[in-house]
Amino acid sequence: MRDRISRRHGIGHKTVSKAERFNARMEKRFDAIPGIVEKFGLMIMAITGDEGHRDEAGFAYSIGIRESLGQEFPELIAVGLPGEIAHMLLNDAYARMKESGIPPCDGDILSGLGDGEEGQKLKFVFKSVLPGNRMNLWCQNYYGEEVPTMQIVWPSEAGLYPWDTEYSGEPQTVSYNKLKSKLHLV
Repeated sequence: MRDRISRRHGIGHKTVSKAERFNARMEKRFDAIPGIVEKFGLMIMAITGDEGHRDEAGFAYSIGIRESLGQEFPELIAVGLPGEIAHMLLNDAYARMKESGIPPCDGDILSGLGDGEEGQKLKFVFKSVLPGNRMNLWCQNYYGEEVPTMQIVWPSEAGLYPWDTEYSGEPQTVSYNKLKSKLHLV
């Protein structure tokens, strides 16, 4: 009887904070990475721009490509895309690397995804990520060190990339529905 009263009134029980519950969930997810990598060849971490809104731009990165395909292969990251689109893009890039057995080089084009205006395919470009990038923190924690990473960069609505002189410098984000329709995912 006393135990029930203690539990009901919180006597003798530690109150768990939101941060502690969050950390416990993250630890559980981190512990799942090896099994997911073994089963699928990689795990993709998607970080949405606005919690709970899959159509908001954020970023996503891979964990495990180097383990499943070899140390010469980079991990991948996509920034400014809705989670579902970034997930699809990283999975597609992984499948192509696995099929070819060749790691991408800086400037390589990942094309053939969807139709742009006038039937042109969207061209995504592999760009090396500079050392010190903390966006793929879980990946770095998984390997215990910083690992080579390539960002998959996509063109603006005007077909420009951040390195093009005509590029305005505005962040590259696009609405989920607009990109989804360009990629024929409707």
